[in-house]
Amino acid sequence: MKNIILGITSVLLLLKSIHAQGPQCQPTIFKSIETSQIVHLDGTLLFTEPVSTGGLWRSDGTIAGTTKIINSPGYIEFPTKPCILEGYIYFYTAYPALQLWKTDGSEDGTALVKEFADANAIRSLVATNSSVFFLLEGSNYVNKLWKSDGTESGTMLVADTDPSNSLSWDPFRLFASSDYVFFHAGTPLTGVEIWKSDGSSSGTAIIKDINPGPFDGTYHILNGTMAELNGKVYFYGGAGNSTGEQGLWETNGTESGTQFVQSLGSFSNAIRHGNAIYFSANDDGAINGNTLYGEELWKSDGTPDGTFMIKDIRPGNSGSISSNFNIKGLGSGILFYANDGISGYELWISDGSAAGTNLVKDIYSGQASSANNLYASDILDGFIYFLANNSLNGNELWASDGTTAGTVLVADIIPGSEGSTPIKFDTFNGNVYFSALPPNAFDNSIYTCGNFLSADDVADNEFKVFPNPSNGTIQLRNLPPECTIEVVSALGIVVASQKTKSTENSISLGQCSSGLYTLIVRQDNGGIQHQIILIEN
Repeated sequence: MKNIILGITSVLLLLKSIHAQGPQCQPTIFKSIETSQIVHLDGTLLFTEPVSTGGLWRSDGTIAGTTKIINSPGYIEFPTKPCILEGYIYFYTAYPALQLWKTDGSEDGTALVKEFADANAIRSLVATNSSVFFLLEGSNYVNKLWKSDGTESGTMLVADTDPSNSLSWDPFRLFASSDYVFFHAGTPLTGVEIWKSDGSSSGTAIIKDINPGPFDGTYHILNGTMAELNGKVYFYGGAGNSTGEQGLWETNGTESGTQFVQSLGSFSNAIRHGNAIYFSANDDGAINGNTLYGEELWKSDGTPDGTFMIKDIRPGNSGSISSNFNIKGLGSGILFYANDGISGYELWISDGSAAGTNLVKDIYSGQASSANNLYASDILDGFIYFLANNSLNGNELWASDGTTAGTVLVADIIPGSEGSTPIKFDTFNGNVYFSALPPNAFDNSIYTCGNFLSADDVADNEFKVFPNPSNGTIQLRNLPPECTIEVVSALGIVVASQKTKSTENSISLGQCSSGLYTLIVRQDNGGIQHQIILIEN
């Protein structure tokens, strides 16, 4: 067996040199805790621990720099799209009472903003350039828009959109633009329509009564998605039988600038990518229950002619898109899961044209599906990392660069068909972090995969490993006086461990197979040092 011992810099150079061959990513356990969410704020990784002794953790990407910053017996929740204002990310916890919090990623910068008695949950939490806006769920908070500047005194009611409480679920689904928050709200006189707020009571009002009178002009429950493009916000609305203008609408925040764009039967899961909006939608025949195509992938540049179904992926009226549809941008195109009726739900790519919309790979061969949605990271070195099942390995970690050859199983974390089910992805400092189940475990752990920036850089006063290359035994020098040496595989399994009181030692890895390993030196005083080891036969 030939053993090549490399420091962090060497590993990064090696990964870059062979990147074109595929994703060079070996998952390893970063922290052995179960997490509900993983998010990041600038140079800080944040993750939540949903147990009775859990709370909020922070990390700079190193084991030594990973600490708990608050304890919370309740469930901590970050919104799906991070809510960030002036260097702070906002979240809430619902036990023992609903509380709004903020953090800059440090212990001193983590603070309770305000507690809300008798409230059950925060239903939307978004940030404009000047304020955080949110909606509260609970009998005393119905139909009320709130805002915060990050202080208790600056957290206040903005407006009660319906003092009569006749429309108990409004406002609904906040969407933040630069200076305004847009939302659906209703009154007995106007029905549910499109509104905006600048954070003041006088600046919170209906933009346009699209369907005049007490009739709904927006459809906020099933079609509440919004997206922004070229200074305008796009949403689903309609004037019903009065004009027939039901479908995609746009607004610049003024009544005259709120216009009908194109007929659609639905409008969901919209994201902006490049100079267009991509979304799932039904054709306008669905308005009367006579859809021609079902739910498919659509695109809009904000003009009537530029709003169209990209491709009828599943011919006929069944539709190819699932109810939990998700889109990820990749270069000039997008990746998503769809079902063409032949291959089941599988990974597809689109450049916005019918000809450029194609199945990437039938991961689970035949009509079975490899997943029903794209549970995926953002892009890392040209690849996204996602959950998929090929029938042999269970739900495991896959990667794709949008090509058939570049869509591969990254690691069978739990060997065999059981599957580790990687979820809750976040891309941070050249690594992908995710939650997955280790082998022979009952609870998930946080894994990392990528450029191994989570390992400490090796300084002159840190331990040395040699020779390079090695003939099967690693020599270590400059060790702390009392420490434990561990070698951990990419699956998080300790393959070698020994305690020493000498500054020099050796450890045999003759039993190890080829691959990347982490060599950890744990000092008795709590200090930890790392180096990455690459073993090749």
